[in-house]
Amino acid sequence: MTSDLAQTKANRRRTLRDAFPHPLNQIALRHVDSVAALDDDRRLILSKAIQKTDLRYAGTFVDALNKDGDRIQNEDGLVALIPATPVKEVESPIDNTDVNEIDPADRDYLMNLLMKCYPDMPPTSADALARADVMETSLRVVQETRNAIDAANSDFVVVTLFTLFEEKLNELRELINGNPAFIKAIQLSRPDWK
Repeated sequence: MTSDLAQTKANRRRTLRDAFPHPLNQIALRHVDSVAALDDDRRLILSKAIQKTDLRYAGTFVDALNKDGDRIQNEDGLVALIPATPVKEVESPIDNTDVNEIDPADRDYLMNLLMKCYPDMPPTSADALARADVMETSLRVVQETRNAIDAANSDFVVVTLFTLFEEKLNELRELINGNPAFIKAIQLSRPDWK
């Protein structure tokens, strides 16, 4: 029953978030109720502040608007709350996507995959796990798979991607079948697994 309540809450938040204008429709589910509680002027200030900075500051901005909303007159008041970052931290890696560049839709997709694989997992637990370091590589796979499929515009790319996924799926089957704990885990969502 708790899982059903959490799922209902998550679905309500998703629906509410989807109705927000961009970039507010990209915020983490945990911030949706707080954003919805803001008046239109504060939501506009929040939206502009996120556009000037980064989605990762949404929680900080929402907290500030809830605590000191009357004193914050525009987005610059929120942006000023962000501590200055030393130059070395601003430099982005050449080969790796910055952790903060994860599309919230990819994290939500991973969260939904977790709940599909573990049907009794509450959405809040799935959300926390999707954000955990242990799932970072899986989150990158979700992101890069989406990017690869979005960019697939020739038969060479499509067929090669398909073959790659097919081979990796076979490797995963062997990995699962070689470990009784993995077999038991996958049977939670696929009882007919052999």
